[in-house]
Amino acid sequence: MKTQNVLILGGGSDQKLLVEEFNQRGFQTIIIDYYENPPAKEVADLHYMESTYDENAIKKIAKKHNVSLITTISTDQPILIASKVSAELGLPFYITEDQALSLTNKSVMKDLLSTNSIPTAQYRSIEYHNIDNYADITKELKYPLIVKPVDSSGSRGINKVSKETDLLPNLQKAFTISQTKQIIVEEFIEGIEVSVDCMVLNSINKVIMISDNYKTGNSQIPLIYKSLYPTVVSQVIREKIENICQKLADIYHLTNAPMFVQMIVRNEEVFVIELSARIAGGSKPLFIRNAVGFNIVSAFVNLLLNETVKLDNSNREYNGVLGLGYLYGEKGIIKKYLNQKELKEEGIIDKIIFYRFVGDMSVGMKDTSCRIGTVFIKASDYNEFDTKFDLFKKRFLVINEDGQNLLVS
Repeated sequence: MKTQNVLILGGGSDQKLLVEEFNQRGFQTIIIDYYENPPAKEVADLHYMESTYDENAIKKIAKKHNVSLITTISTDQPILIASKVSAELGLPFYITEDQALSLTNKSVMKDLLSTNSIPTAQYRSIEYHNIDNYADITKELKYPLIVKPVDSSGSRGINKVSKETDLLPNLQKAFTISQTKQIIVEEFIEGIEVSVDCMVLNSINKVIMISDNYKTGNSQIPLIYKSLYPTVVSQVIREKIENICQKLADIYHLTNAPMFVQMIVRNEEVFVIELSARIAGGSKPLFIRNAVGFNIVSAFVNLLLNETVKLDNSNREYNGVLGLGYLYGEKGIIKKYLNQKELKEEGIIDKIIFYRFVGDMSVGMKDTSCRIGTVFIKASDYNEFDTKFDLFKKRFLVINEDGQNLLVS
């Protein structure tokens, strides 16, 4: 009989892994997700169709089921909600509300980076009531610029602006996304984008994995279309990354927590773009496990339950190049997927994870939350990955109701 209840915010494919982990440990698992049939629903004990941003609904459900934990992975803003509700109900959470705010509000985050001399893009914060002064506020920044709501996730509302005449419309667009009506404008830094996945234990940071992100050439909404491991950056840069990550753990007072950092490497310089005290999304938990042999979801649950976390990467499954190819679709209703079974049997892909299913709407390429899936590809080198990914995109079909292929190649 299950004697403890855990409330998990979000029901996506990554949260499904978290639900399965708690199921294995004898917890009753309750998920909150506003979709009717999120992936985690099929393995959770209970599902409530509520927003993960609805603090009152979350508190009510937590009280109703007398939960012992509220948690999430692979999503930013619900971390802040979970920290708030946990504190109000006297439940444990791995970071405080103040810490959560500093890691989910990009303006507060950037202020801390700047104050502590962590290299980051030059930026300015703008509140909605001050939008008429946007030109004066941003006049010292150099184009191109990146406009971001301070409190969005999944790259929602983020746009690249190349000229001054395009700035105000993009500011207005970002304000419609921000719940706090605050945005930041920062200089765009050209370079290699790396994702750094870490675990902080007893205030000591351990870098688990460094992977490289590659973005589309879309001038306004550059989206990640592939992530590759191992990274191409040098050992010297890796050591710089490790040192910076330890400083970040210190600055944000992380004692026991996962940490995810996005950085840009430009020549010998390393810039921090964003960070969060969470496990990354977009199928990253499985990417980490397949690439370096570390079950970061299991480690996170151990951390939450005050059990021993072993940072052992000795079980790496594959020694070549492992990559994720992110799939986007044009707008339309998905009627069927074709050829994925044959592509797997032929060794072109290793596995595919769908985020949108038959009958769902493909909403276009607005942000990373619009992905329809992720494909895992094993290769001997980077060139073979590209060859396999290109072949996959030529043969894999996302068919709409009119028989057209929605897949963006």
